[in-house]
Amino acid sequence: MAIDPNRLQRPEPGDLFALWNEHGLEYLVLGAQAAILYGLGRSSFDVDILLRQNTENAERFIAAMGRVGFGIAREIRPEDLFHRPFFAIADQCKVDVFTVVPLVGARYEECFPRREVIVVAGVSVPCLALDTLIASKDGTGRPKDQQDVLELRRLLDMRTNSE
Repeated sequence: MAIDPNRLQRPEPGDLFALWNEHGLEYLVLGAQAAILYGLGRSSFDVDILLRQNTENAERFIAAMGRVGFGIAREIRPEDLFHRPFFAIADQCKVDVFTVVPLVGARYEECFPRREVIVVAGVSVPCLALDTLIASKDGTGRPKDQQDVLELRRLLDMRTNSE
């Protein structure tokens, strides 16, 4: 499904997921957007992703994000994405790129086999496994993360009890 270029001027998270999938990006959603995808009723102004660390994947990310907003992502070099555990890009939307899961330290390759794919409006969105998402939010000290942890644990408990 082709993405309407007009939607990429001020994309919603679903537009980004579709764009990244179109470009073959290897990523997992984490943070608040993952919590929202799991069903939590909250809002977020950014998208956090765990990116597989290789040059080809970095090039796919840059190509995809180069289509968003003013295209400032085209100025990023692939190596810029991987020199630190976190890289932020903001061009009509904010995307935080992680090379390791915060507070967990796991890389994409460790998390990918346990991912959950959530389909939203026909778009498959790969997310961090629920227990890993909880671990990444627990201990941040941020009140909104602590609320997320409580709700995500309830969801995990409901899943465990229904099996």
